[in-house]
Amino acid sequence: MDLSTGASIFASWVNRNGLDNCAGKLVPRVVPGQPDASFVFRKITSQLACVGSVSQPMPPPPAAGLSSAEIEIVRGWIAAGAPEHCNAGEPIPSGGAPSGGGTAATAGGGASSGNGAAAGTGGEDDLFKCTGAKPCTSQLICHASDCSIKVWDCVTHRPLPDDAHDSTLPPGYQPHHPCPAETMSFCGCDGVTFVAPVTCPDHPYQHAGACDDGYDCNPNHNLCAQSPPSCEPDAAPSIVDECYASCVPATDCRCEFNWECPVGWQCDRTQWRCVVPPTAEGM
Repeated sequence: MDLSTGASIFASWVNRNGLDNCAGKLVPRVVPGQPDASFVFRKITSQLACVGSVSQPMPPPPAAGLSSAEIEIVRGWIAAGAPEHCNAGEPIPSGGAPSGGGTAATAGGGASSGNGAAAGTGGEDDLFKCTGAKPCTSQLICHASDCSIKVWDCVTHRPLPDDAHDSTLPPGYQPHHPCPAETMSFCGCDGVTFVAPVTCPDHPYQHAGACDDGYDCNPNHNLCAQSPPSCEPDAAPSIVDECYASCVPATDCRCEFNWECPVGWQCDRTQWRCVVPPTAEGM
């Protein structure tokens, strides 16, 4: 994302979603008026559910973190409603819109709901939201990895040609980070396997991998009021019809993120399976 100007920061952060690798879902980067609900603020204050290769604070190490004074500036801006326009040198108030006619960003606001629905899901005119019946404009793609999400995010993984620009997009907007050519199988919400670029499936899916490939061992998918079965160290309880089922070999568990694997294991994203970390194998 482009953070070189105030306008580009506003366009990239306010009521826009980022991927929380710890939770495996899209979350709002900046929720106007709510610093603690803003993913950006959690990252600059290292308030993350997990760290390391899965998710990193901002700026990422080895760069030095922001000073307490710099963090307070960001906090104050968000608490003030994340206004799009401020006069140069004007102090950011502790709450409310800035003086001098600044505009607070409120369109489509709100934090994501418990079922993973993305923030800013309101207006028909939101160029960065889409549904199955309302595709994204231009070369953006529609993406959501949770079948319960009804409104998806248009993400910028396909670049526009150098000699073309969609007039419906904001002036100067250019998608970037093209998808890799490699493809893989995904289990669709209808239970049918489809093939898409690794990072850019263009509609929600149940999980990475073919529909009959491996087991769901993600404890967050259990909705039954029951305790997990006791499994051997190299096994994990499977999830069937949203309830705990029998123990299965941990190497047969599908994954996209480390927290979907047993404690002490990690997700091998080349085969989308749980594996024992190399350091543990050598012990």
